[in-house]
Amino acid sequence: MPWKLDQPGCSCCGCGRVGDDFSSDTITNYSQDSGTWSIADGSLSTGSAAAALRSLTTGTQAQRLATRFRSAGRRPARLLGGLTSGVGYVYAQVEFDSDGTCGWLELRNLTTGDARLGERRRVENLDPDAWHDLTLCIQPDDALTAAAVYTQLGDSCLYAELEQTPGVGAGLGTGVGGSGDIEFAYFAWDDAKSEDNECPVCDCACEGARDDFERASPQESGEDGIGCLWEVCANFWRVSSGHLVGTADADAQFLVPIDARAKQQFASVACRGAHGTKALLHLGYECGGTATMSAVIEFWSTPGRSKLAVSTDNGATYQNGWRYIDTTGLTGGAGPGFTTLSACLKDGKLYAMAAGERVRASDAGAADAKFAGLGVRYHANGVPATGLREPVFFDSFRIGRAGSPCGGCDAVVGGGGVCSHCAQGAPKHVLVTQPAMTGTCTSCAAHAGNFLLPLRTQEADGETCCVWSHVTSSGCPATGQGGTARLCYDGSDFFLEYTLSATFFETSTESHTWRANLGGGEVDCVAMDETLTLQSTAGGCSAAGTVVRVRGV
Repeated sequence: MPWKLDQPGCSCCGCGRVGDDFSSDTITNYSQDSGTWSIADGSLSTGSAAAALRSLTTGTQAQRLATRFRSAGRRPARLLGGLTSGVGYVYAQVEFDSDGTCGWLELRNLTTGDARLGERRRVENLDPDAWHDLTLCIQPDDALTAAAVYTQLGDSCLYAELEQTPGVGAGLGTGVGGSGDIEFAYFAWDDAKSEDNECPVCDCACEGARDDFERASPQESGEDGIGCLWEVCANFWRVSSGHLVGTADADAQFLVPIDARAKQQFASVACRGAHGTKALLHLGYECGGTATMSAVIEFWSTPGRSKLAVSTDNGATYQNGWRYIDTTGLTGGAGPGFTTLSACLKDGKLYAMAAGERVRASDAGAADAKFAGLGVRYHANGVPATGLREPVFFDSFRIGRAGSPCGGCDAVVGGGGVCSHCAQGAPKHVLVTQPAMTGTCTSCAAHAGNFLLPLRTQEADGETCCVWSHVTSSGCPATGQGGTARLCYDGSDFFLEYTLSATFFETSTESHTWRANLGGGEVDCVAMDETLTLQSTAGGCSAAGTVVRVRGV
């Protein structure tokens, strides 16, 4: 049985406007603006395309709407809000692919024709036979002349800004396409204004997306079997043995947009290529769009001769030169030979980082799209080459969670950015006091001293962490060495961890870790001054009995 309140917000009534589980046939509580609707067996349903049903109650412009639906015939579902006389409204729409379990989530505005607000988000594992929860939230500004609009489908969120005054009506609807009945299990409408009036607040967490290319057999649906989160823009892509493989002058777009609230775009990928190949990580990119900016690794077989660069012409030429990097013998977290390539587009500049080096270039040729992509190109000893078919391998693709290599936190409105662990914002550096160590590696005393670690925020191993790191001498023969401080949340407590490590090609020669548990409250990172105790020590050096001091500066 639905219930309706005319005066929400008072202490006796709460913030609810409508709550209907369709347990009884109360279709008279709604206006069937288009299509034919019915309530039976605990669900509201319609077989009509482009149907709209409006709740017969009034509310405020600040709305939080929710429903649960399923659509075996793949008919699009709509959740309507901000209605004005049943004619104009904002709505969240979910569309299903013609087969498989992939679809699209988007925000649209019918008041100005029928225009999309912001980007479409690609959604995987969207079974049309299963029930799905969909919410729509409209948060006007104080003058009621504009609004922030949020929609969430399961764990997938979209955000957009509306430059108009929303109405107060709400309802349900269907789009064009598909067939058969679409069913709704409930419809809820609450006022949403602020925590001050104890009503639900419009918000959904800032989010990223990832793909590790671990495909089931047979491969998931999608273009050329690479998965439904990708679109092939040019030439050849496939997923093989847990890697995405591109050949020829190939490009692919990741179809999940970077959060529109982010002040910077961030992406990273592990890549591996033979001599003569290039791996590209695009930002501001979409298939068929204008020239975009790319972080580029030009692979050479000679140790220390590979190049890290930024390009605005798909890897043909480089802006502001390049940095030499060593891609031989690296693991990149994805297996032997992989190098992690990161890119960040912020304040008109693109930053690229790989193998401990960083380059930066201005945004000539940068596009405005909120998407990232991957590309493959070729060179003949540094001279651009075309028409080749050598494969380049990619793994551990990530977007969002901006930070490294931009060197700062994301400061996203209303969401949990990477550095939300820091109550006052993460400092750009921490000062680490390392101890002297003893052991068979006689020069390990060179570890002792104070080291300034710059902020390189990133998402690591499924945890959201603030990360500060540096590269320095380990005091032992090594091809890679340095120290990393990580502030992370383990689900109940925050912890600060410092690891000093060294590797000789693919073999770890030193790994020493100190740690402190900081409790459940957010950390004041600027005033942070913590003593970390030893957790583990391995290698020729011994850190037994030592501590590490970490201070925010």
